[in-house]
Amino acid sequence: MPMTREEFNSAVTDILGNLSDAGHVSQKLDELRTAFNDEVSDKESKAVQVTELENQKKSLQEANMQLFLKIGSPAPETKEDDTKPDTGAADAPTFDSLFGEDGNLKSD
Repeated sequence: MPMTREEFNSAVTDILGNLSDAGHVSQKLDELRTAFNDEVSDKESKAVQVTELENQKKSLQEANMQLFLKIGSPAPETKEDDTKPDTGAADAPTFDSLFGEDGNLKSD
């Protein structure tokens, strides 16, 4: 278990207060050395994990880009109204323009 900041400060204070007791100082210094080595080892293993994860991320990004380039972007959706030809409703003849007042078809 890593040593906390409070534990480290307590050990240093204990060493400074007991400089005349060589056995006690040696024991505390050994605890500090062990804790330091544990922290360095932990940091090195975390650095390796970070490097591996960054490599995996880069590999996944490259694979995604290859898939995107292979598939391409999705085609825009066409609406049903867009597929029907324009009948020109504005130019369509009206009833009055086709039939006269007597109801018969006009001949133009």
